[in-house]
Amino acid sequence: QEMKISWSEKLAKSIAIPTISYSSQNKSLEALSDLHTLLKSEFPTVFNSDYVDVTTVNEHSLLLEVLGSKFQENPYLLLAHLDVVPSGDEDLWDLDPFLGQIVNQSGVDYIYGRGAIDDKHSVVGILQALEQVLQDGGQPLRSFYIGLGHDEEVGGADGAGFIAEELLTRVSDKNQSIDFILDEGMFVMKDVLPGQDDPVIYIGVVEKGYTLVSLEVQGEQHHSSFPPKESTIGILSKAVTNLEKHQHPSKLTEGPEY
Repeated sequence: QEMKISWSEKLAKSIAIPTISYSSQNKSLEALSDLHTLLKSEFPTVFNSDYVDVTTVNEHSLLLEVLGSKFQENPYLLLAHLDVVPSGDEDLWDLDPFLGQIVNQSGVDYIYGRGAIDDKHSVVGILQALEQVLQDGGQPLRSFYIGLGHDEEVGGADGAGFIAEELLTRVSDKNQSIDFILDEGMFVMKDVLPGQDDPVIYIGVVEKGYTLVSLEVQGEQHHSSFPPKESTIGILSKAVTNLEKHQHPSKLTEGPEY
């Protein structure tokens, strides 16, 4: 129980650091630096191990290369991200979104705050697992990489994009390729699937695609005393309503989307 609390507190501490990505041009760079410091403090074995090569990528992202004890032809890659989306209207939150504490609600303990499930739980979980292996004097059997980007919530160009370039150089120099990638996935959820009352662990095997549509309506100009029967706002509203009524079907294709 003490170990569980200790691990939970590490996640709570990371949530208390508001690494918010507002846009590709507006990121919380000082908070990201603070989070780097926290991770190095909470996982000292990982960041000081002879088996782990830590590289800061594009100033704010991290790439860890973990050396395995047995030769495998190709390594794999674990991914997570350090940033979070803005909290929105904080008056609608029960508690401070960056409280950084374990809170009890109705007799149940929760690690509360922005990033608890997107995606600092992955960051802390991956590093804690590796910390535990290395602390016990062990070494992973297989070599792998850990990529922690800093701007996933606004596209990832400065984080994952630069990590990919660095990673490609490394594996190419070794005549390797990445065997598989495990990125942030789904959660344990309840009362989501009709007819299923038990908690369900969802496994994400594809990434949802999206599209951006720009709608524009051009109408005749009228004086406000003699408006048209159908305004451009009304026409545009109908178009938006039609898009919601006739949504793109969910399907698996040849790409990483559905």
